[in-house]
Amino acid sequence: MKPKATSKPEATDQTDWERVDNLSDAEIDLSDHPEWSAADFAAAKRRGPQRRLTKQPVSIRLSAEVLEYFKAIGKGWQSRVDQVLKEYVATHHR
Repeated sequence: MKPKATSKPEATDQTDWERVDNLSDAEIDLSDHPEWSAADFAAAKRRGPQRRLTKQPVSIRLSAEVLEYFKAIGKGWQSRVDQVLKEYVATHHR
């Protein structure tokens, strides 16, 4: 009988953190994150606290086929899974 694994294998981190830690501010590439202007700040809207909890975080195991299908549709796949489950509950509620 094979012994049961007790923990997940660690991901291989290929980042050279020592090099990153030693970068000066001038060496950091911020081209994909331009500085905000006064106009940007003026146009920004602050989001308040969530009024009520609408969804609860859970951990769920799905078959590879189901996960692949929903992820292939693109961004928002978790919301689509939630919608499919809501429809199931609505049609199967006793």
